[in-house]
Formats: sequence, C-alpha cells, structure tokens
Amino acid sequence: MTKLISPFPNVSVYADKTGKVIARHKPGPNPKIKTHPQYENTRRNMATFGNSAKASKLIRYLFHEPLRSINDYYASAFLTGRMYSMFRGSIPGRPTSPFQIGHERPSLNGFNFNSRAGIYDCYFGRWSLSVENDNKRFHICIPPVIPTQSIRNPNGGGSHYRIVPYVATIDFDTTEYNLVKTEPSDPTPRDNNSSKEISLCVDVDRPGNWLVLVALGIEFFCGPDNQLCLVAGGTHNALTITNTFNVCVN
Repeated sequence: MTKLISPFPNVSVYADKTGKVIARHKPGPNPKIKTHPQYENTRRNMATFGNSAKASKLIRYLFHEPLRSINDYYASAFLTGRMYSMFRGSIPGRPTSPFQIGHERPSLNGFNFNSRAGIYDCYFGRWSLSVENDNKRFHICIPPVIPTQSIRNPNGGGSHYRIVPYVATIDFDTTEYNLVKTEPSDPTPRDNNSSKEISLCVDVDRPGNWLVLVALGIEFFCGPDNQLCLVAGGTHNALTITNTFNVCVN
C-alpha cells in the first residue's frame, strides 16, 4: 500500500493497488507503560534502544569524513544494533552505560561501516597496535608493503589507494569526543614498488570514562596521476573498527 498525506491528525491514509483508500486511526501510547510495574522491562528496553541510537549517531558523526566516500544505507541500523547489544549488557540500575561491559559480551570489534567491503577484504599486509601507559597510549604502525601483493579492491577499479588509521575517543556520559588520524598523504599507486610506512601515536590524557575506537580505513582513487579522483559510490572504500578499549582517566 502507498501512504498518502492525511488531512486529519492521528489518522493514517493509505491507497492499495486497486485504488481503494483506507484510513486508520493511530493508537496512542498505553499510559500504563510509563508507570506500571508490568512494563518495567519495556521501559528499560526503550531507554536502552534510545541511548543506543544516540550513541550510534555520535559515532557516525565522529567518522563523518571517511564515511562520505562510503554512504552505506544500512550502516546506521547495523551500528545501532551493535550498540544495543553493548548497552544491554550493563549492570541493573544503569542500563545505558557502555563501561560495565564484560569481555564476553559483544563489542564493536570488526564492525564494517561498509557492509559490502571491509578493511580485511582490501588489505592483506601486516600492521601492529601497541597499547602502553595503562591503556592510555595507542601506537599504530603499518610497515611498507608491495601494493600488488597486499592491496585488493574487491569491487574492481582504482589505480591508487590510501590507507588511514584512526583513533577515536568518546565519553558517552558527557558526549565529548575526539578523532585523531594520520595526516592525509598522496594516494599510492597499486604497483610493484614498496609503499611508505604509516605511523600514528595517540595519548588519552583527558579525565573521563572513554571508549577508545581504533579503526583502519582505505580509499581508492582513479584517473591520471595529476588528476586523481576518489572512487565513490560506496562499494569500493572501507572503514573497519579493529579494536575497542574502555579507559578511565582520573
């Protein structure tokens, strides 16, 4: 059925395939849901889902720059679902805190912002992550690789590429956030010449309860060397959260 514009409040109007118009009254919320003990779990799930959606929006805003070249319609729903699994594992009485998560519960590790291509579908080279200073210093190192052996575009196209590591810190209690990445470099040709080493070091030194996200992104380019254009369309570029850490700084 096709939804039509309704001239009446709280009334939805539809038209089926035969042209028949159907009007339905929108039921209001049950007032018992807000106070009745029977709906305690319902209220808790509603609060958890609402905070999961807000957290998902904050993370997507944080990575808005690399996500412009991905444009995956389903990423928002997938990320909200993953955040809901994280928040739901919190202790009773504080159902919206992500910092009570046990190691056995779901996390954002391995989350692909592009459901059609992840970093591990495109990059087969080595890289390392070292965590120091009581989980407050993060150092990412991507050693030189031979692009023809370590870089693959699963959707074809792209004569050049660029790998970018990210470290994001988020405090959901205060909605403070920060994103650190390597300085943008010129795209590297996908040939048999060795690439350059990529390094990123980040210190988490501001007081707060931080969720630290380590991510790797890859972008593909095409065209003449002096007029390279980013391959858009969402099926080529990738951004993946590889590691997550809970950090408390006093």
